[in-house]
Amino acid sequence: MAWSGGRVLALDYGAKRTGVAVSDPTGVVVRPLDIVPKANTSDGLRTISALITEHDVTHIVVGLPTGLGGDETRQTAQARSFAARLRQSVAIPVALYDERFTSKLADYTRAATGSVASRDSLAACHVLESWMEAQRT
Repeated sequence: MAWSGGRVLALDYGAKRTGVAVSDPTGVVVRPLDIVPKANTSDGLRTISALITEHDVTHIVVGLPTGLGGDETRQTAQARSFAARLRQSVAIPVALYDERFTSKLADYTRAATGSVASRDSLAACHVLESWMEAQRT
């Protein structure tokens, strides 16, 4: 998926709650949004669709949880399944991107900044920042 600008929505998928972050159109600024409860349900997908419209999103990045060695886990399969369902529900590109260590980074961000954003949405910010950096190189 080639990105040449436009707002990107990042999702840190979880069965109960999904962290959400959005970029500015240039990919310089990333900010957390409220979580989406049960994102893999009809209501959750409608909420994500509303966020796409509200923020004029052109791409979505879903965090892909893998083991430390890059091995697939049960959570990896769940994230892949969610991304596949999301691709059928939206008319914009959906990419998967490695999310290793983003929860730890979210904890650090909260401790260092005093952020009141959810851990899940801060993790989504880190996924998005990493993905955007990879797009620039």
